[in-house]
Amino acid sequence: MGDINIYADSADIYDIFEFKGKSFTDITVQQLTDYFRQFNVKTVLDMSCGTGAQCIPIAQQGFNVTATDLSLAMLAQAKKKAGNTPNLQFKQANMITVSEGEFDCIYSAYNAVAHLSKSQLQETILNAAQHLAPNGILIFDVFSAEAMPFLPRNKVLDTALEMGDTRYVRYTNFNFDITKNAVDICQEYVIQRGFEDIKELMHNYCLQAYHHDELAEMIKQADLKLITLSVEGMKDVFNEDGVCHFVVAQKQ
Repeated sequence: MGDINIYADSADIYDIFEFKGKSFTDITVQQLTDYFRQFNVKTVLDMSCGTGAQCIPIAQQGFNVTATDLSLAMLAQAKKKAGNTPNLQFKQANMITVSEGEFDCIYSAYNAVAHLSKSQLQETILNAAQHLAPNGILIFDVFSAEAMPFLPRNKVLDTALEMGDTRYVRYTNFNFDITKNAVDICQEYVIQRGFEDIKELMHNYCLQAYHHDELAEMIKQADLKLITLSVEGMKDVFNEDGVCHFVVAQKQ
């Protein structure tokens, strides 16, 4: 699995950079809850909850949610945001092996599974299938390999925000290896509160991308029925289709 330590020093600023200061991903939450209602979902496992951008508003809509993440720093932020939200419990767990009972839906949002290797993603899908209730659904999103060659090849300024008396800037470099369908990402963070000393962070990590047929085969190997395999994932970020697969599969 990818290095989750990249979140240890940035969990408290994750929402600012990834969601531009918002607390929740409204479009993704709507996508998820539309499927929940279509498939009569009552119990939900978020196996990579991060700062709670999906699990908190989902619980607020009355679904019974168990939210897990491997990063204690991210879980701490999620718990802080959740407050006394009912129908929501947090636990530390690895999405590859998470075992918290049986659920009507198990999901991972916001490209979290891209931190896994291909073999680890297959393990994760197989494990999730074992913990789905009959007719339960698995949902996840992940980078589309077809879109990755179109990523910028130069350093880009992807965030420049001022919130209160603090300024937040981030530069990102993408390097796509077409032979491995993997994206190496280097990100430089610059944060300054008032006229205090500038805080700088550097993150380097790799994300795996997939072709449509690869994901379809993984779903088949887990003996799940493929319901949806679109390119409508992460629309809160990209505001367009084509960048990220959105996968829905059902246990028979």
